[in-house]
Amino acid sequence: MKTVWISSPGRFPTVDHDPGAWWSTAAASHELVRFSANAAWWHHLCSDASFSNLLHGWSWTQRLRRRLELAAAGNSFADSARGAHRALGDLKDPAYFGNTDLYVETLSRLNKHLENLGSIQSGLEFSLESGVRVRGLDYSDSSALSACSKQDSSLSRTVEASLEAAPRGAGLYAFTVTCAEDLMTAMIAARILRSREPKAHLCLADHGYENFSLHPHMTALREKGTLTEIFDTVLESKNERDSLLPGLLDAVEKGDAPKGFLTLAGRPDLARPAVKDLVAPPAEELFAHESVVWTRISPRRCYWSRCAFCVQNNKYEDARPPSLAEVGVALDRVETFAARGTRVFIFSDEALSPAMLQMFSAGLIERGLNIRWACRSKLEKNHDRALFQQLAQSGCFEVLYGLESVSERVLGLMDKQVRGLDKEGIRDIFKAMGEAGVGTHANLIGAFPGDTVEEVEETVDFLIETLPSVGDSTFLLNRFALFPNTPVAAAPEKFGIDSETPSGDMPSALNFWYGPALREDAAAVIEALPRLREKLSQGLGWGPLLATSAGRTAFGLYSGSGHGALFKASKNNPFRNPLKLGVTA
Repeated sequence: MKTVWISSPGRFPTVDHDPGAWWSTAAASHELVRFSANAAWWHHLCSDASFSNLLHGWSWTQRLRRRLELAAAGNSFADSARGAHRALGDLKDPAYFGNTDLYVETLSRLNKHLENLGSIQSGLEFSLESGVRVRGLDYSDSSALSACSKQDSSLSRTVEASLEAAPRGAGLYAFTVTCAEDLMTAMIAARILRSREPKAHLCLADHGYENFSLHPHMTALREKGTLTEIFDTVLESKNERDSLLPGLLDAVEKGDAPKGFLTLAGRPDLARPAVKDLVAPPAEELFAHESVVWTRISPRRCYWSRCAFCVQNNKYEDARPPSLAEVGVALDRVETFAARGTRVFIFSDEALSPAMLQMFSAGLIERGLNIRWACRSKLEKNHDRALFQQLAQSGCFEVLYGLESVSERVLGLMDKQVRGLDKEGIRDIFKAMGEAGVGTHANLIGAFPGDTVEEVEETVDFLIETLPSVGDSTFLLNRFALFPNTPVAAAPEKFGIDSETPSGDMPSALNFWYGPALREDAAAVIEALPRLREKLSQGLGWGPLLATSAGRTAFGLYSGSGHGALFKASKNNPFRNPLKLGVTA
């Protein structure tokens, strides 16, 4: 049976998401096709044809008048569309990743067109980060998304255009979404495909990525039933997807398709064991010169699994820590992708332990796999020179750390403190990374309940002092957000805050306020965050780049996308250590 795995229109595609082990299981008996409605959607947006769709409901004369107004203001839509279209092509040329001026200029063309998309209509907001948002829409409520998805609108016209090349005649279409904005476009795409192919089975197969997940809201979503008015089935758990989805394909092919929310407990007959003969899925279209595979080493939760603010673990039901026994399976999958021609990987496990990193990197070396890879870990005392040298030898170019703070008091509040690891110990870790040639990305959190301006500034000063020794580093100073199903959300009073019950059935973040004891310090931190971000950027040499819109876009993609992985994986990375290279806008 033909099955189509669809990436929904949304955030700018720079990483190739690994569909999962189910692909190998199902490939033995089904025809599997991959289609990026997302890449097709961006191609459409960056074309002159998008003008008419975005002005849906306007007469021909009204559209012509709007074109003339833009042209008179020196803002021709046709010109910006041509520039953006060239930019999409240029980003597939490796030359544009070897020169900062070329890269930034390319992004300036995309930015200009996104501004034009926003200026010709008022209902939609476009960005590289989230794709598109409907202004005024409550993205925390499935009923609001459902009602919007059923409208014949400017957004639905662009989604329909993205599906023009979608494979026809499939028995099942499986959707993957990475954020609430993606879910909105997936619901529209499902409605359109339903009208085209009423007998096809529509499945929401993957709904978790980074801080976004529907998993904490499954009880409310089951009770409301909004999603299953649009999709025939919704796979509840990422942990069960690889076993359930091949069984679902078998059931649909036999004419015994289930309906509703699916779990292994509810439908154990759909369980399918993993196969030994691995099959790499075809590469997803990206606006980059080569594939960057986003995958995991383990499907289990972080080995620490205690950070008070972390929501990423909640996508996974298996609370057991990752096992070293999983390393062999992960190496087999990497080898399969490498045989496909993939060279760059991002392992998105929330935090790989030093033992897991040691065993995995040793396996890469033993197998002679010539890849470049990034991962995430938690700062530990045994992150030493020998480990980083082995990681570098195996092709690791970056380890992301959730540093959050260098204040031991604040780390204690976050339940993230490692006893015996102080600022000097962290300084030694960064120094060892730099000596081995392994870069880092450091995440910080400001306005966590109980911290102070002095403590956040101390952390900023520490990074300004130490990150240059790493030689290839990026950073992000986040403002604390209260995510559902986290320790802070479960017991806010223990952290000195109050929260309110959300009105929607799928909130990505919760509204909260600081209690009297914390309110003054929190307000001071929030007020200081823009200044501290500026201080951090200037102190690490990124000020000139961040002075322009295109430069800020470049830094955002460099810090948190597949583009950054391609730059950092290169020995000739033009962004490496701007203090030494003098990065400009």
